[in-house]
Amino acid sequence: MIRTTGDDHTPKRFSTWGAKAIAIIGSLPDTLHDRSIVIQLRRKLVHEKTEKLRHANPNLFKNLQRKLLRFSNDHAESIKNSRPNFPESIGISDRALDN
Repeated sequence: MIRTTGDDHTPKRFSTWGAKAIAIIGSLPDTLHDRSIVIQLRRKLVHEKTEKLRHANPNLFKNLQRKLLRFSNDHAESIKNSRPNFPESIGISDRALDN
């Protein structure tokens, strides 16, 4: 999106992208599904115990955060240059392959 800014109305490009979270019971329409990162949820089993995240220690995820940052820094170049090959026989659309 291009908008003008400042007293001299200089054109400036602004990003209009924003992450979205969509919760749905059932299946996403194909037009949303092939543009999405789908996270399947399930009900916990009777014997499974959970903690409420809202009561979690704020430092709970610091170790994971450090590990993810280290991994991304260590492997940034190979990830950036990665071009995986998928056989055409699997029948995935271009958009799904791009995702």
